[in-house]
Amino acid sequence: MRARQMEYEALLVNISDDRAERKKDEELMQMMAAATEKRRRASEDDVGTTKEPSGTTRKDATNGGADA
Repeated sequence: MRARQMEYEALLVNISDDRAERKKDEELMQMMAAATEKRRRASEDDVGTTKEPSGTTRKDATNGGADA
């Protein structure tokens, strides 16, 4: 009987570990989705701008020349 009890407790621990790992994976996926969305929005916001070789951003001269 004690052996069955120990097996049962081990099973409960495994189930608990699996749930914790699944929760961690879900949180990671949410973080990755948020980062992807942030990059997508930043990319949309960058329409009309050009990256300089130095890494700075300037307005593109093709946007009407107002900012060139």
